[in-house]
Amino acid sequence: MVSRAGSATVWTHSAGCAGCIWPTQRTAWFLLAVARRRDRAASRFEVLSPSNSQVEMANKLRFYDQFGVEEYYLYDPEKNHLEIWLRQGESLKRATHLKGWVSPRLGIRLALTPQTLEIYNPDGRPFLNSVELARWAQSAEARAEQEAQRATEEHSRAQRLAERLRTLGINPNHLEN
Repeated sequence: MVSRAGSATVWTHSAGCAGCIWPTQRTAWFLLAVARRRDRAASRFEVLSPSNSQVEMANKLRFYDQFGVEEYYLYDPEKNHLEIWLRQGESLKRATHLKGWVSPRLGIRLALTPQTLEIYNPDGRPFLNSVELARWAQSAEARAEQEAQRATEEHSRAQRLAERLRTLGINPNHLEN
C-alpha cells in the first residue's frame, strides 16, 4: 500500500524488500527501483506529487524507454490512478488490462481499491505501508529487548547456580551432561 506519514514514507512488504519513497527537494515522491538487471533498473515505480508536471513525466517515460527499463509504473495517489508500461521489443508500451495485475518480472500483484493502491508479494502477503512498517519495527525491537533481558536473567541464574554448586564443593565445569 502507498501512504504518506511524516516527512518520508516507506513502501515495503513484510519481508523487508522493495524500496523507499522519499521526498525530493521539489517534494516529488519517488520509489526506488525494486528490481535491477546489471547496472540499470529493470522495474521502476514512481509516485506522483502535485509538483510533477506532464512534461517532466513524459521526459521520464522517454528516458526509461531509451535506457531499457522493462516495467514502468506510475501511480497518482491524488487521483488513485495507476499507469503501467511494459517493454515490448525495443520500446515501452502501455498496458491496458490492469485488473489483478501481476508484474511479469517481480511477481507482485497490484490492486487498485477505491481508496488506494495495494501491493502484494508473490506469496499473497500485502506490502506494509509506513505506519504498519513502523509498528512492525517497534514490535520487533520490543521482542529483541525482551529476549536480551531474558538472556541476561538466564545468565545471572546460571552464575548463581554455579556459585551454589561451588559452595557445596562441586565444580560445575566437571559435571557430566
